[in-house]
Amino acid sequence: MGTVQKVCGFVGAAGTRLDPERFYLRILLCHRRSPKSFEDIRTINGVVHETFHDAALAAGYLEDDREWEECLAEAVSFKMPYALRQLFGTILVYSLPDHASALWDRFKKDFSEDYFKSIAERDRHNNIERDEEVRLRMAEYKCLKWVAEYLLSNGKTLDMYGLPELSTYQDVSEEVEREDTDPRDVVANEIATYEPEDLARTTALADQMNENQKEVFDQVIEAVNHPVDGQKLFFVDGPGGTGKPFLHEQMLAHVRLQKKVAIAVASSGIAATRPYCTFNIPLKFSEISTCSHPWQSQKAELIRNASLIIWDEAPMMHRACFEAVDRSFRDIMKNDLEPFGGKVMVFSGDHRQILPVLKDATRAETLEACFKSSPLWNHLKKARLTANMR
Repeated sequence: MGTVQKVCGFVGAAGTRLDPERFYLRILLCHRRSPKSFEDIRTINGVVHETFHDAALAAGYLEDDREWEECLAEAVSFKMPYALRQLFGTILVYSLPDHASALWDRFKKDFSEDYFKSIAERDRHNNIERDEEVRLRMAEYKCLKWVAEYLLSNGKTLDMYGLPELSTYQDVSEEVEREDTDPRDVVANEIATYEPEDLARTTALADQMNENQKEVFDQVIEAVNHPVDGQKLFFVDGPGGTGKPFLHEQMLAHVRLQKKVAIAVASSGIAATRPYCTFNIPLKFSEISTCSHPWQSQKAELIRNASLIIWDEAPMMHRACFEAVDRSFRDIMKNDLEPFGGKVMVFSGDHRQILPVLKDATRAETLEACFKSSPLWNHLKKARLTANMR
């Protein structure tokens, strides 16, 4: 007989992304001595656990998800649903929670609250009777689909985290996909985005507007309420500190509180991509460019139903952008007689700041690219804010 000798073994590497159970099996093998079987490996203190992950967690080899539960629970108290979904996605991708499905089950209603409200508002708008439980399922499906797309963009899948597959929502998925492609629904979704209570709190501050702001506000709201005749295009000239954002907030909140669509875009800052995204402005444009809006698209339907459009930091944009939007709006509205198809629009900004940037342009070429050089400029009623509100 041979003698028993010490043997040096090697446990192969394993990662959590491709095969999580293999990863947790490796952790158990690195801690357990002389296991007799896979079932023996999953047995902790006399209890046989269903998965290697559960066994490793019961043995204390893994941290639990308490910190992520507390993080999400606190975030629910002050973050909007979209921000909560982003936080959940970040936790999944970068923190590898052990029980992602438990986090989903606990917070999925909070993650999908905006979807639920949007569906409810759309049903009300279209006179559709639907059980609340069905709306919840539809909202959860849309939320889970968002999470799946977020994970996919990071090279991961729902299955890697033990999250439900989209196929588990087959009872509502077809209906959700069909309704989400209906151009009419984009209006109800936009209206449902804003809480009436938040809008009311904003409009309650209207008394704080100065005389300049109040004059512009009254003119714009008059145009919104009576869009058939009168002035519909405005430019608010306001140097920094004169209260343009506050004026914009008041106009937007007032219109949205009436269950009307109000669109806000800006040429710089956080919203830098919005004019291009919202209006489909071509990145390479010419004097005859138009925006690529199919007449029956959701964006076209949203523009058709918009009672007010505010475009901040307008002086930064090349005049060709405004002219492309003008041509597209005339087509969408089937109104070739009025600039921008007869939409009520408020442009704002300060020409004293950044003008359009052209490569190797002369001063004359830069001035020619300005909004002021466009024939559309003559159709705008100009107002100027002068009081320092800072």
